[in-house]
Amino acid sequence: MKFEELTSKFLRDNYLFGIPLEDLYGNQMKEDMLGHYIRSAVNYTERMLQIVIKPTTIENEVHDYYANDVNQWTFFQLHKRPIIEVCELSLNYGDREMFKIPKDWVRKFEIAGQIQLFPTSGSAGGLFLTAGANYVPLLSGMYQNAPGMWRISYCAGIDDIPDDMVEFIMKRASVGILQVWGDLIIGAGIANQTISIDGLSQSIGTTQSPEFSGAGARIKSYTDDMKLLERQLRDTYLGVNLGVL
Repeated sequence: MKFEELTSKFLRDNYLFGIPLEDLYGNQMKEDMLGHYIRSAVNYTERMLQIVIKPTTIENEVHDYYANDVNQWTFFQLHKRPIIEVCELSLNYGDREMFKIPKDWVRKFEIAGQIQLFPTSGSAGGLFLTAGANYVPLLSGMYQNAPGMWRISYCAGIDDIPDDMVEFIMKRASVGILQVWGDLIIGAGIANQTISIDGLSQSIGTTQSPEFSGAGARIKSYTDDMKLLERQLRDTYLGVNLGVL
């Protein structure tokens, strides 16, 4: 699914089906409010997984130069992930571009947000390859390291959002909406209502209480589902963190 398809209509049709999103007086819940909860759920998911979901172009991200890395396939950990495409990688001296790295040298690891350079045969501008497929920049021997010489432009985000992530985002957005709607089924703060006219009476009871809203059952179901989905997403995008003491 594309990011642009995470709309309030998709939310209504697939996760809030059968729920009249209106108050006691028939006032419809505004689309802006639904959009707000979707954006909030997207932001939460991005922070939780330390990723970017909406495809975003990053121009001239700055990285330091280390001479020893040149012969070790020049590893970069980019600031945003996952990577969709690396558009341009260059080595600069101050504000002046010295040379560009050929795009077919770039090996990217999308989810990890990492790239390395694997030089191929031949030469490109100021880059020269030795028999061992190592490249030697023009400033070789001048610096062992230098701040901010690399510039990387790339697109980060998720071009096709997987179904489990879509489900997590939509269910998290739904929980916020249902909390508001559940309080307004028969009026804010009212759990039961009785109407009498000419000797006839009708009583309406909800599950609303000081601890739960009128939509508590669906909220609990969605919240339980989200716990499993969160574990699955963390395994995919964060992996296992190991520490050594």
